[in-house]
Amino acid sequence: MECAERFPCWSRLEAIGVDLRFERDDEPDHEAVQELAERLFRFNQQRSGDPDFHEFAVWVRGDSGEILGGATGWSRWGWLHVGVLWVDENCRGVGAGTRLIAEVEELARVRGCTLVDLDTFSFQAPQFYRRLGYQEFANLEIGSRGHQKIFLRKRLEPDHG
Repeated sequence: MECAERFPCWSRLEAIGVDLRFERDDEPDHEAVQELAERLFRFNQQRSGDPDFHEFAVWVRGDSGEILGGATGWSRWGWLHVGVLWVDENCRGVGAGTRLIAEVEELARVRGCTLVDLDTFSFQAPQFYRRLGYQEFANLEIGSRGHQKIFLRKRLEPDHG
């Protein structure tokens, strides 16, 4: 079966002389990856309106300025997504993670967000997030090692200050 028969829209490409190549890349160029993300962002913005997109970082630093923890992510459309959250092993169990989450949630409130979401693996910190009021909304089995990727969220009261 010809490609154009399997994918009728491809006949449009053939008519203008475009031939598509599909390439796998195990070490993609970061600029190309960023360009792809920006194109998707623009497409989404055209369809859904201004997302009020803003990135964030909250750092935990030691006396000499070294990073001992932090959280990064973004907010848009009234919710805040935590993409990365990490605390140095020496700072765990003393409240640094709890304070870090509190800072993230306060930032979310200031930005008008009413939802925070994040994900973690079963071998990381799901109980930590649950203790802080996060609720699981999805759970995916990953690989053959018996681990799960757990997706959590927490609804926030709006900031009235």
